[in-house]
Order: sequence, then C-alpha cells, then structure tokens
Amino acid sequence: MLLLKGDYAGAAAKFAEAHRIGPHFADPLEMWGEALVYSGKTGEAQKQFTIAAALDLSQSDKAVLARAAMRQRN
Repeated sequence: MLLLKGDYAGAAAKFAEAHRIGPHFADPLEMWGEALVYSGKTGEAQKQFTIAAALDLSQSDKAVLARAAMRQRN
C-alpha cells in the first residue's frame, strides 16, 4: 500500500523490516529494491537485487527480478 501511495521511503523501511524477520526470502529484497529505484537510489537498489538474486528463487521469481533489474538500469 505504501508503494501505491507513493511513500517509497516508508515502503523501503517496511521491506527492510520484512527482510530482517525472514532473511531467506527474496520478495522483500526485490520490492525493497523497487522502492529504492522509485526513490532515485539506483545504486542501493542494485545491491538489493544482487542479494535477492543469490537466494533460492523459482523461475517466475527470477524473471520478475530480472525485469526489475532491467528497469533499474534504464
């Protein structure tokens, strides 16, 4: 909801907390990266995408992460 409202900093904080609670899941990291991209923090976003890519992901999750990383580069 915070992303939809445009509260990217608030969303990033929630995703950081979600990652702290469940560090083996890629979703919070990927969405944290997305929130950082929207905030203009592309370098920090790339770090989150890189960490998320190293986790055990399904093929569909890998595709979503790859698309997010491509959007960040453009």
